[in-house]
Amino acid sequence: MDRLGSRPQTSAAPSAAETTQRPPQPAVPDSGAKGAAAHQVLARYTSWWEARITAFANTSKSGVGIGLFSTGQALSDSLANVYRLREAGMVMQGRPRSDARVVALDLDATPQTATVEDCLDVREWHQADARTKQIRDPKQRLSRYMVTATARHTDQGWLITELKPETERTC
Repeated sequence: MDRLGSRPQTSAAPSAAETTQRPPQPAVPDSGAKGAAAHQVLARYTSWWEARITAFANTSKSGVGIGLFSTGQALSDSLANVYRLREAGMVMQGRPRSDARVVALDLDATPQTATVEDCLDVREWHQADARTKQIRDPKQRLSRYMVTATARHTDQGWLITELKPETERTC
């Protein structure tokens, strides 16, 4: 499926362990008002991840770009992670892969809200020593897992408000 659930997925076949996941939620329609809003949510979610990747990869970046796309727990946790990485003398190398889709959208709520489910694949995203660039991943590291993000519409557009890793759900 594409990010809105309307095309076949092109990822590799799941392993036996990955087939025990609970069924994915249906995606929001790809057309009409909900489709347009869902595309906006996914654009913000993708931009938020790009800002995080940039901040986590560079010890001189403040992470301020993350605040353009998030608020609340999503913003505070992201900035705390930037700080923790820097304090440990670490950066992130590579990129995570995302297969996000909007699974819920309430345009009648005040503020409007959305839920994004994402299969986050971090096999190519590694913790590394900031000075030597040597990879220093934790020994017990998950490589693919589901995350659920919530977003709300504000006068600044859609902002990511929360990100919940669901490490018990493989994808």
